[in-house]
Amino acid sequence: MEKLLLPNLDSNNTTVFIEKIHVKNFEKVEKNSILISLSTSKANEDIISDHSGYIVLNIREKKEYEVNFNYANIFKSLDEAKIFFENISEKVVQMPKATKKAIQYANQFGVKLEDVKKTGLIKEKDILDFYEKQKLNKKNIDFIKKTIINKFKYDNERIIIVGGGTGCGVVYDILSDYNDKKIIGIVGEKIPDYITPDIPFLFNKNEELIINREKISFDSIIISLSLDMNLRKFLFNLFSENDFQFTNAIHKSACISKEVKIGVGNVIGAGVTIGYGSVIQNNNWIANKVNIDHHNHIGSHIKLGPNVSTSGKVVIEDNSIIGTGVFIEPAIKIGTDSFIKSGEIIIKDYNGVNNVLNKK
Repeated sequence: MEKLLLPNLDSNNTTVFIEKIHVKNFEKVEKNSILISLSTSKANEDIISDHSGYIVLNIREKKEYEVNFNYANIFKSLDEAKIFFENISEKVVQMPKATKKAIQYANQFGVKLEDVKKTGLIKEKDILDFYEKQKLNKKNIDFIKKTIINKFKYDNERIIIVGGGTGCGVVYDILSDYNDKKIIGIVGEKIPDYITPDIPFLFNKNEELIINREKISFDSIIISLSLDMNLRKFLFNLFSENDFQFTNAIHKSACISKEVKIGVGNVIGAGVTIGYGSVIQNNNWIANKVNIDHHNHIGSHIKLGPNVSTSGKVVIEDNSIIGTGVFIEPAIKIGTDSFIKSGEIIIKDYNGVNNVLNKK
């Protein structure tokens, strides 16, 4: 059997998109024949076979996969291919059912779901119980307890907003629209007058929250700063280093494809659209009516002003600020620490501070 792995087409992407599959299961392929067509934000490539034989596929068209994923296997005989396929199918059928978060934690800590003896759906708490019984790594147990245990006791996610000012009002407006999220306090020097009095002011300084965290019952935090992105990044790193968990504040009117991957600590405003296959990393401020088209990659600590619009396969790297109404053409890369002023039309790759560059 020859195992085929998805190649890394460029250094900026850890995933590839399957544009087209040119063969079918059990088809006999010849050496140097085209098997699949791949794409990333910066490259397109046809993948040819280095072997002859009968193929069994592990992928689907129009899906995104990690680099080095085993996308197919080639066998010398048709019988070998069919036996392999039947064995894989049998394993899939027998695989226990589990929630998405249970699978995430099981993968993170090396637990086999079949070892968790349970009839029916395996949940996060089952993973926790399994760890406690097996007396595995205490640090991992503590991590799970911090991130999961409270959610079994309370129906709502209890959130602290870090940062006052107008950004606090925006985040408050987004989160208060959710029935399963509860703002339990605010940390910051300037609290907007329109914040309801039943949400307490906790501390002036961020360090006080770190020192007094054990005295407060909460699940996660969200940073509300939108003007000083360097300070926003500093706070995100500070709280991350102290093992705080972050939530996202996503306006209910945002239209986000189910195939989008979103990290933590993001604020996503009203009327935002995020297209199929896009990735949004951590601690970004995405203002109202931003349009992010398909297969974009948005890094971390980025601010996208109102009405920013990106075409397909755009990459925006960390610490960048994109002004109001900027339009970015397809497959453009915006480098780390870039600043693009409002109203620009970007038609080529860009790094650094923009003056009137790239304007049509």
